[in-house]
Amino acid sequence: MKNAFRAAFQMTLMAVLLLATLAAMTSCKDKFQTHSDTITSIYVITGEASVSGNGAEFVATLHGMVTEAVQNFREIYPGLAEKEEIGFEYSTDSHLNNNVTTVGAMDAEGEGDDVSLWKGFRANIFPLPPSTVYYYRAFIVIDGKREYGTIYSFRTDDAMVLAVTLNTHEETLTVPGGTLQLTATVYPPAALNKAVQWSSSQESIATVDQDGLVKGVRPGKTDITVTTQEGGKTDVCHVTVKGPEPKAVDLGLSVKWADINVGAMSESDYGSFFAWGEVSTKSSYTNSNYKYHMGISSPTPPSILPASGDAASVNLGGNWRMPKKEEIEALISGCTWEKATIDEMKGWKVSGNGNSIFLPFAGNWDDEWFGYNSTATYCSSTLKDVYADFCSAYALHISEDEYKIGGYVCYYGHPVRAVVDK
Repeated sequence: MKNAFRAAFQMTLMAVLLLATLAAMTSCKDKFQTHSDTITSIYVITGEASVSGNGAEFVATLHGMVTEAVQNFREIYPGLAEKEEIGFEYSTDSHLNNNVTTVGAMDAEGEGDDVSLWKGFRANIFPLPPSTVYYYRAFIVIDGKREYGTIYSFRTDDAMVLAVTLNTHEETLTVPGGTLQLTATVYPPAALNKAVQWSSSQESIATVDQDGLVKGVRPGKTDITVTTQEGGKTDVCHVTVKGPEPKAVDLGLSVKWADINVGAMSESDYGSFFAWGEVSTKSSYTNSNYKYHMGISSPTPPSILPASGDAASVNLGGNWRMPKKEEIEALISGCTWEKATIDEMKGWKVSGNGNSIFLPFAGNWDDEWFGYNSTATYCSSTLKDVYADFCSAYALHISEDEYKIGGYVCYYGHPVRAVVDK
């Protein structure tokens, strides 16, 4: 093993000399995963190859990383040995089953002599012919057995993908029926592999097919990302989806109430969910990803939400805002409440001044959606309490048995019903 490492090191020195004398150098980096049946290990990760050359011969520098699984549990693996027991395998075979070459780590970055403390490592391979695709993966020897990272690839030519750009980076759609056609341009024009993949960060807001056609689903905001198959280069379009404009209903109170929830398509639709003081939806609502999580670096929650932190103000615009505590209390005491079901959605019909609104049992969110069609909590803009590790806001609690105002954990996702001043 030590002889192999010594040979690899000598090869490295030759590579350095070769690189110093190459004329008209070209350099690029590749970070793409080559195929779906990749081999993944808890021990090593890798994902970058720097390729340089003069058009005739190329040198590739492979980069790897030992995962925290090894760094943190080195006591479990006393057999973790020396630096030459980490390195790379590479081949023109995409599965690394044939004609595989092993190269030991040239050097590593970390502390101490134990490999369990080595973090980053790299190795050079040369000379390589042009216009060839190579596949590689990192490895580490654990108790005499090689454990492997994911298979990646690089190309030795000037036709590697360097960037991708979209025809637009911010658009607004309306639903139902709103669509947007995105076009991706891969650079350079001479790139051989121009295949791309599309994704939406919030498919409940808008979807995108593999031709770049975006379709609005419900009101909200999402990022549409295009990623090149080669190189993993990305570009993003920020998409806002708008739905029906709410109508202001006069219930004979000091403010008018919206007839639908923020982000809803109809009066029976649950709409969007927001943590108190946040104006965008999330896939999970926890204290750790909350704006006011009451940690050392978190901001202090305000007693009344400003317009910039008010989900109704930001998402509806105009004079819409979240109700204050006293406005929810007036809704409870100043209106008639009766159970109702609209389009199979249960909730409360709230009437006053000859008009009415429907508050659906939209449920709420923490790390999952709960209480759908049986309960809901609509937050006010008024803070209630601040504790050591979380805060609470005044909110309207509704269920099949009651409707009342009380405290509610701020970091949970809740539906929002907006109000507007008369």
